[in-house]
Amino acid sequence: MLPWIEKYRPKKLEDVIGNSEIIKHFKHIAKTGTLQHLLLTGRPGIGKTTSVICLAKSLLGPDIKMGFLELNASDQRGIDTVRNDILTFCKKKITLPPDRQKIIFLDEVEAMTAVAQQALLRTIEKYTHNTRFILACNSSASLIDALQSRCILRRFLKIKDDEMLLLLQNICDKEEIKCDDSGLKAIIITADGDVRAAVNCLQTVSCTFDLIDAKAVSVVIDKPNYQVIEKLVSTLQLDDENTFNKALKTTKDLLVSGYTAMDIVKLFFIVVKDSNFLDEYIKMQYLNDIARVEVDLVSGANDEIQLTALIARFSLIKYEVLSE
Repeated sequence: MLPWIEKYRPKKLEDVIGNSEIIKHFKHIAKTGTLQHLLLTGRPGIGKTTSVICLAKSLLGPDIKMGFLELNASDQRGIDTVRNDILTFCKKKITLPPDRQKIIFLDEVEAMTAVAQQALLRTIEKYTHNTRFILACNSSASLIDALQSRCILRRFLKIKDDEMLLLLQNICDKEEIKCDDSGLKAIIITADGDVRAAVNCLQTVSCTFDLIDAKAVSVVIDKPNYQVIEKLVSTLQLDDENTFNKALKTTKDLLVSGYTAMDIVKLFFIVVKDSNFLDEYIKMQYLNDIARVEVDLVSGANDEIQLTALIARFSLIKYEVLSE
């Protein structure tokens, strides 16, 4: 019984979802064999490692076991890794197809020490004739400039919601799981573009509930139900004197249920940002107020006071629009 993130991990470039321009570039490399040193940046769970492995399989074929080395630089971050594992692999003599080189993939390379990065730079320069290096990191800010300049930079973006939805629906069909749109939407909102998180969440919920809906997802991941926040925001748009008290009660109930103010505010942001029922001016004002509250919460402000102030501001904005 494999975890679904491994069971449904793409085996070839054609199966990788998202970042179509980068995948198109990788397909061209696989076809021509013109691989250069690469630096891949982007948040976790958006396909950097999977894309590299698929590219290596396309380039090396059955020789991948001998010609491909994958290391996690966050675990092996010192200069000894460069001197031993990497240098030994570069010196190893193997027979590869014409116009193919050995490939070293270093994931989370930003965790390497500055000394190790300098040693890696010298190794890259010395063994370019027979080895190509692919570096991956969440952010390239901590990499030395000389190392960055030796590589072609490709920025991986988070997976789009419609691409994520197709993937989750496909898994549900293959696993014969019952799901509805609210459940898949809740998973997508929670994952925020992270495929690994989305697939893990889907499998976890399916092990607990027979039907994957928004309520089931909320229970398993222990995050506020987005439908509650969506209803709260839409309620505030009604021309009703009691909307403020209703919205305030909803937020207090969420706090009593154990959710943090930061969880609630982040969900407010997602719901407001993606809403199609809010006036453009109101949406901009809401997002501005949400940002201010998040700053205050990070600074240590009281959860209940900040959420109450946010709901009050939302209500005032509505009356400002109505009075114009």
